[in-house]
Amino acid sequence: MKYVTVLTFILVLAAIAVMDCSSKRNGDAQPLCVVGKDTLSQNRIRELVPDSMPAQSKTMRAMLELLYANQINAAISKDENHNPPQASKQLLIELKRQLALLNSDLWTEQAAQKLYYAGKFVQTLSQEKTMEAALGRLNGLFSSTVTFSDTAIRRTISKDKDSLFKAWRLLPWTGRTEDLLPVFLMIPPQIGKVLAEFVTSSDSAISQGPDAQTVIKGLLAGGIKSNKEKAAPKETAAPNKNGPGDPLRYRSQQSIKDSITRHIPDLEALYKKHLKMHQNMAGTVWVTFQISPVGSVLAAHIKTNTITEKDFLIALQDYLIEKVRFKPVPETVGSMSFEFPFDFSPEN
Repeated sequence: MKYVTVLTFILVLAAIAVMDCSSKRNGDAQPLCVVGKDTLSQNRIRELVPDSMPAQSKTMRAMLELLYANQINAAISKDENHNPPQASKQLLIELKRQLALLNSDLWTEQAAQKLYYAGKFVQTLSQEKTMEAALGRLNGLFSSTVTFSDTAIRRTISKDKDSLFKAWRLLPWTGRTEDLLPVFLMIPPQIGKVLAEFVTSSDSAISQGPDAQTVIKGLLAGGIKSNKEKAAPKETAAPNKNGPGDPLRYRSQQSIKDSITRHIPDLEALYKKHLKMHQNMAGTVWVTFQISPVGSVLAAHIKTNTITEKDFLIALQDYLIEKVRFKPVPETVGSMSFEFPFDFSPEN
């Protein structure tokens, strides 16, 4: 909550301090500044920054994203082994889809890629010991990487940067990527949470595909029903023979269903709470779970759904990640993922 409050304060500062760069240049294609080898213009800002972002904050937000992403791109270019790893097309498509679920903005694959790499850079900042150390690193990058051809623009952006850094110094340093992403990228906390799932999962099935872990398709729980019915599972994928072990030997389909269905009363209560705000809200939400060996939920991505109320979908994801726990398996077995449908209806 403290991070959300300070983030609001930061955005207010940005709204006051950041200039309307378009008023200082004629034409949206005119360069505002150069970040590394990337020229920032109003057209470029529109490509990178979602429409829902406050207009006064777009310039600084886009500049920070380019500044961060370019560091990761440069590291990938220099390292033949791609360390850090290069984002796969599958990962970017999934990230773009998850971002679109959170708001009505149109996310392109290019915008998702820049955001992902910027998030990977923020992840490296989390290794610093203090906020002051992280800001010192950013200050050095800003000074050595960003150039301006217009003195007035340089003065205004520099003033805005100093205001942001002053606000950031008020934050307690946790060193957690999830906490730092909304701050250093000036994005809403819910987007930061989704982005954190992607940038911190180096061996995730999101990027590696089904060969990375066992995937159970069509595991049905009978939806969210008041009588707690449990339908039989359907179509189970074969265990991953290339992996270190078979998770289904230790965590059966029945065990998975039991772990989820014991949360049905709380999920019903969550649904009824949001039903008061959306009287006609009903439908099926398919969730792709990623489960760690210890049984915690690494991610709960909404794959398909017939419910469009985003506040409910975000609350559902938050609950599944924070509250649901599964049977632990040996560490050598690895992670697993499966799809699970939740049926919500006011008649249940």
